[in-house]
Amino acid sequence: MKIVLKNKPLACFSNNRVITGLCVSVAILIVSAVLIMVGASQKAVAIYENDGKKDVVTFKGTVKDVLKENKIQLNQKDKVSPFLKSAVKDGMKIVIKRAVPVKVFIDGKELQFLSAAETVEDLLISEGIKVSEKDKVYPDTNTIVSGNLSVKIVRVTEKEITQKQNIAYVKEIKEMPEWERGVEKVLRNGSNGEKMTTIKITYEDGVEKKREIVGEKINKPALSNLIAVGTLDWRPASRGETIKFNRVITMKATSYSDTIECTGKVGGNTATGVKPRRYSDGSKWSTAAVDPNVIPLGSRLWIEGYGYAIAEDVGGAVKGNIIDLFFDSSSSEYTKWRTHYVKVYILK
Repeated sequence: MKIVLKNKPLACFSNNRVITGLCVSVAILIVSAVLIMVGASQKAVAIYENDGKKDVVTFKGTVKDVLKENKIQLNQKDKVSPFLKSAVKDGMKIVIKRAVPVKVFIDGKELQFLSAAETVEDLLISEGIKVSEKDKVYPDTNTIVSGNLSVKIVRVTEKEITQKQNIAYVKEIKEMPEWERGVEKVLRNGSNGEKMTTIKITYEDGVEKKREIVGEKINKPALSNLIAVGTLDWRPASRGETIKFNRVITMKATSYSDTIECTGKVGGNTATGVKPRRYSDGSKWSTAAVDPNVIPLGSRLWIEGYGYAIAEDVGGAVKGNIIDLFFDSSSSEYTKWRTHYVKVYILK
């Protein structure tokens, strides 16, 4: 049986172009439906925030929509991974790192802000705070950022200056084995040198903390003070004896006796409490008065033209390189003695 429309069969309206167009339209509708079904499919997502985890099921297409759906609000400095515009996938992990309050002390100022940086280094970079290699950061830049963290930055600067400085001359000794010990002679006077010294000064926040020498240039070398000194410590004495001495001093030798004219009294003891004496035969030990700052009391001596003596007296006029030799007032050697310079050997 045929269906007739206006006396014509339905098949009469069909042709190849109509069929082709209809098929294309149906195909587009089917693909669109499939895409909608895929995009709107259910997905399991885990949301991590601080130390907590929340498992959710969603049909949303972006991370931003999932957070909005779950009423999770974000501050401007909070960090979300993956990005908010990322497409949601089944099994996805969304990690939220909340920004925490931090303080940064720098250049005499206190800065306060929120940050979700991982480390102090990340914090400084994200906030555009420039730190040089020499600057000091407390705590260390590898420190993990936590709530209410305080960061201090000490600005370190350096400056170099050049100064002219003297080079002090030194004393140079030349031993003379043929000279008696205690004999000295200046062979060359010393003179200071000159140098240019470069000094690096380190400042921390404008306050000087350290100075170190980083360079030197000698303009004029120092000249040492050259002194020849005797090292001979023995010599022959009277009657074929040999004396050993520590040093020899050339001294002005005066004389005194136990008269009123010399001491203001008759007799009496020396400064060391013994009676003064003189052995004119050269035997030991006659009395000599000395300046204790030059020859200590009690020192044993051998004196040219006088012989052995002990430093056991002092005198008001005996100062410096003066030695006052005791004589018996009635002796001829006392009347013949004249003040002159002699070598005084301080014996070992």
